[in-house]
Amino acid sequence: MKFLVSGANGFVGKSVVDELRARGHDVTALVRHGSVRDAQIHLEMPTDTSAFGNLPLAGFHAVIHLAGVAHRRGSAPSVYQEVNCDLTVALAEASAAAGVERFVFASTAKVHGDRTDAGSVLTAASPYVPTDPYSQSKIDAEVALLSIHLESGMDIEIIRPPLVVAEHAKGNIALIRKLGSLRLPFPVASVANRRTMISLENLTEKVCALAEQRSSNQYAVNLLGDEPVGSTESLVHSVSPGIRTVRIPSRVIQLVAAVAKNYSSFDLSPLVDDFELEPGRQVIHE
Repeated sequence: MKFLVSGANGFVGKSVVDELRARGHDVTALVRHGSVRDAQIHLEMPTDTSAFGNLPLAGFHAVIHLAGVAHRRGSAPSVYQEVNCDLTVALAEASAAAGVERFVFASTAKVHGDRTDAGSVLTAASPYVPTDPYSQSKIDAEVALLSIHLESGMDIEIIRPPLVVAEHAKGNIALIRKLGSLRLPFPVASVANRRTMISLENLTEKVCALAEQRSSNQYAVNLLGDEPVGSTESLVHSVSPGIRTVRIPSRVIQLVAAVAKNYSSFDLSPLVDDFELEPGRQVIHE
């Protein structure tokens, strides 16, 4: 099978490309200008939505759209909208026009919000609860993709992953790794939260399996996550096994998290709040 993967140079994209090639598939990377890896079979990502129709997409079984912009402090809401929604729509429309059978879109579990109350879980059928421009842009893209599916019949598979645990992940995981390398204690031993996460390996397997499926004329959402449900302390020990955790009052951690979110690029709320998911699949239209 032939696959086109956008965001192929990101840590998730690299993993998906490598796995698809290991399975014997023909994979082309869709990458930004100047970001081509050595010997990478690629197409260049247009920056103008009107140019996506010029991409040679005929013959691809599936387009796996992993490119996007996440949390960039100081970025205007329009940046998230343009990259996460407008470019997604342009690529999906071009894919449908070229006869691509399946379109796999990397959304986020944050379309359902960024926390859960104690004892509650989120499912694939839970309502949209946008909390920032990032989650809103992903919601807008999902809604637009449903319209494209209804008009064209192209399969749309939405994946909504939670925090991805991987060696080269950025954000809070990078912060944990840095503290671990400095041998500094991490004050999370008193945080008894429940957070659903997913390993890079399991996310890669799910993306590849969805892309490989034959056409089913469906629009479906896939809420992802590993079992059992983890916690901040288990995350810290999995990312940096030698790190020492210490106890400080939870209210102090919550205060630090609030300050960090307002005055730095780090959102520490995932290290404090519950965010529990019930992984599953919901077919919206077939």
